[in-house]
Amino acid sequence: MSEFSKWFQNIYNLKPWFYQNLMLSIAVLVSLWLIRRWVLYLGKKRGGDVRVRYLWRKTTTYTYYFLIIILLGVIWLEDISNLVTYLGLVSAGFVIALSDPITNIAGWIFIFLRHPFKVGDRVQIGEHAGDVIDARIFQFTLLEIGNWVDADQSTGRMIHIPNRKVFSDPLANYSKGFQ
Repeated sequence: MSEFSKWFQNIYNLKPWFYQNLMLSIAVLVSLWLIRRWVLYLGKKRGGDVRVRYLWRKTTTYTYYFLIIILLGVIWLEDISNLVTYLGLVSAGFVIALSDPITNIAGWIFIFLRHPFKVGDRVQIGEHAGDVIDARIFQFTLLEIGNWVDADQSTGRMIHIPNRKVFSDPLANYSKGFQ
């Protein structure tokens, strides 16, 4: 053990395992950062479309943080009870962080099963009105009508509305009538 590590342990009253885990964590973080930078450099060197580089950057970022969470968990957690607690906290964090996408998927299921509108219907949701031109898993798209045009004609703008809005905003379907 070096003089620095002895001094560090004495000053902060740290146990040897803590010092080991700290050094290993720093090594993992630096290694992953260098690997990510190297992969991004290779992607940039290959050139290509700006969109492809953007996707590379996003993918490597998500992979980088995922590996950090997993590897630091393996380093710092010693027994299975700590692992269960760790996974519980991580999953709770994911639920909080992904609440909007999960609600959007639930809205898509509602749209798919209950059919409050279909592609081609003229609807108003909240303050936005238009003709439904697309319905996907996270959002549906309206071809806007009205707004700055005085009649019920298309403005030419497309509005992408998250599916979760079917739960929170009033929805009027002008194409359906009461029989």
